[in-house]
Amino acid sequence: LDAQGVLFTRPTAPAEPVPLVSGVAAAKTSLGAQVTSTAARTVLNCLAAVRATEKGEAPLNISHINVSAQGGLTLMLRQGARVMLGKPEHLRVKIWQVRRMIGVASVAGYAVNDIDYFDVRFVRTPSDPGVYKPRGDQEAERT
Repeated sequence: LDAQGVLFTRPTAPAEPVPLVSGVAAAKTSLGAQVTSTAARTVLNCLAAVRATEKGEAPLNISHINVSAQGGLTLMLRQGARVMLGKPEHLRVKIWQVRRMIGVASVAGYAVNDIDYFDVRFVRTPSDPGVYKPRGDQEAERT
């Protein structure tokens, strides 16, 4: 999908950073037509939240976006960490919290590829804590 939700294809895989999207049915949509499903809108809103960076913020490098049958979002970062966003609401705050947790994890000595997951499913405001779990650790870190 492009930024307007128009379905397109390429003869070869697109160059990074175009993420793979799963969970968006487009069986009745033809190439060049706009995809108007709720799942497609969810993906576009998520990508808009990811692109809305503040000055000095590093972008999130997403390799895969999955929309579950219930409409929940899960991202896979190129470094291998999962980001559990949950319901497609408060996306800018949730993405902001993920960026903040990446910084917190970095101060604790973890690179993004050392993290198993970031969980922001229950974040509604900037003061709501998120959770991240380093790979191999038994317990997640609440921030």
